[in-house]
Amino acid sequence: MMLQLTQQFFGASDEELNARGNADPETAAAAFMESAMAFNSYFSELSAKRRAEPADDLATHIANSRIDGEPINDGYANGWYIAVAAGGHDTTTSSILHGLHQLALHPKLLEELRNDLTLVPGLVEESVRWATPAKHFVRTAMEDIELGGASEEGGPSDGSVGVGQPRRGSIREP
Repeated sequence: MMLQLTQQFFGASDEELNARGNADPETAAAAFMESAMAFNSYFSELSAKRRAEPADDLATHIANSRIDGEPINDGYANGWYIAVAAGGHDTTTSSILHGLHQLALHPKLLEELRNDLTLVPGLVEESVRWATPAKHFVRTAMEDIELGGASEEGGPSDGSVGVGQPRRGSIREP
């Protein structure tokens, strides 16, 4: 269900994902709104369920979150669910594809991996490094840091560190 909703939300004009094919702007906007409403409905129901019957999962934490002691509303919770769903889908897909691409480019690595499955965690880490799947996000350094030989002063107003440059260097052992 989540993959279907994500594809509808982000691929309204994709012929393979949308039976309506390439749509005019009004039709595409209507399809986007329809999928956004489906997302909101799905996640509002999930929040209600997790508030009534908490489970040991992220949805329960989101649904029962509070800001300044007050419960968050469904709109705020739904934003978090959508960010997690979309981000998790895109970053995972990108990382897997980059890892497979590198294995195709380096058959010796593939053979080593086949012979020693304890190397899989290292492949996962390298795949994320190669892909840099969250290219447009910044992180806020809350204290002074040094990253890649560059210093960054910490703090909420001036400590944003861009993490979007692809790591295409040589293969390293994690």
